[in-house]
Amino acid sequence: MTKPNASVELNTITKSYGSTTIIGDTSITINDGEFVSLLDPSGCGKSTILKMIAGLASPSTGTVSAGNEEIKGPGPDRGMVFQDHALLP
Repeated sequence: MTKPNASVELNTITKSYGSTTIIGDTSITINDGEFVSLLDPSGCGKSTILKMIAGLASPSTGTVSAGNEEIKGPGPDRGMVFQDHALLP
């Protein structure tokens, strides 16, 4: 049996805006083929984590990687669908 490859890895990430910490010390590994849901109350940082994975935001500390490469910005291998329309009414 082979060990699954890590598709996405959040390694001890945090996110702060000024003195306000939005995401505390968080680590997770999502392997190829896994289905993951983020559930929590509104305003807890779910969208911020997704933006980090998409490369639209950076963690204050720690690293976010996809395919064993650190995410430094948006890329053709990742995308994000927003809840609200952003371009057309």
